[in-house]
Amino acid sequence: MVRHTSAINSRRGFTLVESTIATVFLSLAVVGISSSISASSQQVRALEETSASVALARQLVEQLSAESFADLASYNGYTDTSSAITAAGSSTTDVTPGETYTRSVTVTYRATFSGTPAPSGSFATVEVTVTAPSNRTFKIAKVFSDVNLQAI
Repeated sequence: MVRHTSAINSRRGFTLVESTIATVFLSLAVVGISSSISASSQQVRALEETSASVALARQLVEQLSAESFADLASYNGYTDTSSAITAAGSSTTDVTPGETYTRSVTVTYRATFSGTPAPSGSFATVEVTVTAPSNRTFKIAKVFSDVNLQAI
């Protein structure tokens, strides 16, 4: 008696080797995708921190812009901690829930715009430094003057 097997009966499913190879390929794909997602999430966090730091620095620079030139000296060495931006009036916007940023101010005077630093002068460079929770620092500087440009 001769047995004949059809092509359909000779192959009933995947072999153990085929299943193992497929599992390895799928595992590598999952690891690759998850590492990409992790890197993307870290980049998003860094961008959020940069955005919050710049917003907090700009807010303080604008606050100092409203001060008179003579009052700028009183802000030299000023330091505060913040996680919210104060808008006009008394409303605040929490830019970083649960995180605190440190802001500091340095005022440097010069007799001329491009001159060397001096104890006093007609030009002042105000530098606001924001230190983020990750200890990265961001700086914004603005030049102020008591020179009346309309009279020149």
